[in-house]
Amino acid sequence: MSLISRFQLQDKLLLLGVMPAAIVAIILATYLTSTRLNDMYDLLHKTNENLCLSIAKSSVNGVFSGNLAALDAVVRSVVNEPDILSIKITDSAGTALSYASSDIATPSLLSNPSKEIVQPITLKSIENTDEFDSLLVGPPVEKNETIGYVTLTLSYEAIQQRQYNILSNTIYITLFLLLVIALIAKYFSATISRPILKLTRDVKNITKGNYTPPPNTPNISSKDEITTLESGVHEMAQQINNHQRILKQRVLEATQELRSQNDKLFSAQEEILKSADAKSRFISHISHEIRTPLNGIIGFLEIIQQTPLDDEQLKLVNASHLSSKNLQTIINEVLDFTQLESGKVLIHKTNFELKKAIQDAILLLSAQAKENHVSINYQHDANVPVVINQDHVKFGQILINLLSNAIKFSHQSSVIVRLKMNPYKQDVIDISIIDHGIGISGHNLKQLFQEYSQLDGATS
Repeated sequence: MSLISRFQLQDKLLLLGVMPAAIVAIILATYLTSTRLNDMYDLLHKTNENLCLSIAKSSVNGVFSGNLAALDAVVRSVVNEPDILSIKITDSAGTALSYASSDIATPSLLSNPSKEIVQPITLKSIENTDEFDSLLVGPPVEKNETIGYVTLTLSYEAIQQRQYNILSNTIYITLFLLLVIALIAKYFSATISRPILKLTRDVKNITKGNYTPPPNTPNISSKDEITTLESGVHEMAQQINNHQRILKQRVLEATQELRSQNDKLFSAQEEILKSADAKSRFISHISHEIRTPLNGIIGFLEIIQQTPLDDEQLKLVNASHLSSKNLQTIINEVLDFTQLESGKVLIHKTNFELKKAIQDAILLLSAQAKENHVSINYQHDANVPVVINQDHVKFGQILINLLSNAIKFSHQSSVIVRLKMNPYKQDVIDISIIDHGIGISGHNLKQLFQEYSQLDGATS
């Protein structure tokens, strides 16, 4: 994360307003100050050169005639000028003719940096020619002859003091301008950031769900993008509040409707419970009433079994007795209505002879097989155990249902009941019922184990 990204929006706007103006102000102040200092120095230097030239012109007669008093007078009249430390006039050989130092010249000033201006003292002479020569040759020729020098020693302290004053004033003015710029930038940054920060708080409140819509006092005088955005966010928040209010109303209505439906469901549930209880009592009563005559039928069949019968009669009586006993067991299970309501069927395992149970099932269906001209063949392996531990009644029901379906759809053919040990799984017995019926088509296989579905009309 960069340093500037850590600032708040108001600080960023303040920097955006102050930094460019501050840079421009500093550059302009530096440029103008340096230009003014250079101009001041050039002007002062030019003034001193003109002064030195003026002294040189005033000293021509004194140097030429050797009038030292005149030279001293010239020097004393000029030596007290500002920034002048000393004036010295020499002849062409360098011999000092006149010298004077300023009254304000002190050892400290003399030790400061200084500048010397040397101006030659020239004597102008004109070659004399007659008028005829001037007509032929031209005008008379001037000749400059150096007869001495004027040396002017200047002090830099005044210039430096003036530079210091200029720099100080420039710094003060620049700082004042920067302060003014900062105040102006702060005002505008606060003016720009205030609606944005308010908009940010409004968005946070909307996110938290505790937004309060502002009063409807639109600012008509301001039509900038921030005002448009603020108006849009407030309008969106108002719509959200309206939607929330509508949703709350709908939820309240749905809750009331749900409570009403729950009351109806509770009433219906009570009716269902009453109906189920009545049904349970009815089934119990009917089962009890059915069991009484059934016991009589079983008793009469047992008496008939003890009378002299031929083989065919004994076979039919035994089959009727076995069917009656199975029906009695089923009715006894119907009396336990609790297990039927819970969808569970209890398994009562007992030891019974497997081959005899299969033979009894075949005996029960022998009349149906004879009617459909179907022969039932029974095959079993010698290594199949004689006695198994399973639910005798459930085993018989399953076997009878499968064998009955095989006989039903195998007209004038044969049905084979095969009993053998599974060659791949230990202690597993395979019981197969093989018929030559119409079978079940592929699209009807999904209905095979559905409740209350029948595939009597299915074809292979």
